[in-house]
Amino acid sequence: MKTNKRIAVVRFEGTARNYDFFNPFPELEIGDSVLCDTAIGMSVGKIRGFKSNSPQATKFIVQPVNLQEFQANKKKMQDRERLMTQIKSRINQMDELERIQYLSLHDAQLNVLYNSYKKLSDELGC
Repeated sequence: MKTNKRIAVVRFEGTARNYDFFNPFPELEIGDSVLCDTAIGMSVGKIRGFKSNSPQATKFIVQPVNLQEFQANKKKMQDRERLMTQIKSRINQMDELERIQYLSLHDAQLNVLYNSYKKLSDELGC
């Protein structure tokens, strides 16, 4: 027997109560995350079941939410930001070395210091 999915029973994190919402998405299943239009604004909850009718349902599910995809994209964004931080740091290091190299060509004392630094760096494998 096919389940009537006209009303979805939804529970929000941090609550012990179920809420009924009109469901315009017949493909939804128990356990799916959904964005709902609630009395306090938009909230994400999980479907706990279905009903064919409910006088408590006055608002709609806005859309299904793929939390796994969201978490994966969030991690990608964090990785992207981390890489940009590393890129900027490396550019700053290279700019500083380039500036030192240029200045060492025009200052004998800086040239001696830079060559000593370079020799130690080469010996250390840095």
